[in-house]
Amino acid sequence: MGDQMGLSAIDKILLLPIMGIEGAGDGQLRSMKEMFGSDDRFLFGYCLPNDIPDDKVADDVKRAMDSYDIQVLKIHPAVTGIDLSTQKGIARVESILDASRQTRLKVVIHGGRSPDCENVETMSYGTVNDLQHVDWSITSETIIIAHSGCFGHTFGEVQGEVLPMLNRLLRRHSNLAVDTSGVGFEVLCQILKTIDPQRIVFGSDSLYEVQWSVMVKLWCALEQTVSRPEDTLLRIASRNPANLISMAKSYAQQENRRVGGVCQSAGGLGL
Repeated sequence: MGDQMGLSAIDKILLLPIMGIEGAGDGQLRSMKEMFGSDDRFLFGYCLPNDIPDDKVADDVKRAMDSYDIQVLKIHPAVTGIDLSTQKGIARVESILDASRQTRLKVVIHGGRSPDCENVETMSYGTVNDLQHVDWSITSETIIIAHSGCFGHTFGEVQGEVLPMLNRLLRRHSNLAVDTSGVGFEVLCQILKTIDPQRIVFGSDSLYEVQWSVMVKLWCALEQTVSRPEDTLLRIASRNPANLISMAKSYAQQENRRVGGVCQSAGGLGL
């Protein structure tokens, strides 16, 4: 990962574990802390397991902040089995958003289908059509919709359905943004043409894709879609992550010092 970051000119990355439907415990976080805890280039996310009740979510998040210095909350509706077409699923995500409000942690949520998901029944749980059911304004913290909500969609679906719906969602909630991870070149170009670049951050989808090649893909797409590709690359890969994903101190530090988030000035931030 460090070598990939060097090739990509990336200073910090978010490690975003995903919890399966039956997943439980802190095994992923313990492994991440053991492997990367002494290297401040790596920032930790946390995906809540389903065995934490909705009314205990905030308490569990505060515990994880203190134990593992988590910086971001990760939600993957398809893999974790959160059905956003139901009140139960909406309530689950909104309990996580309330935890974000209390702790000032940012949120990253999978956006789009999940064709490779083991559970066929859940593969569409993260579509933009379902994301619009959630009150994202529960928290004022930044919420990144990964893959710009386009993962697993055809170009025709992206152009005709996903991006128009996504832009309506972005207009409704000022704290929403998107990332560039996990999409093909044509779709990436369409995202760059359609969405305000101030609402886009670079995402690499490591280790599913090779980080440096995703950076090259973004650069090539910018050359084809914007008049000042250098400036827009700097915005998407540096300024926006620094401004939109300023990182929080541990909950204990917040309580003791009564301060909010602390900004990590990064030359680049890979999701």
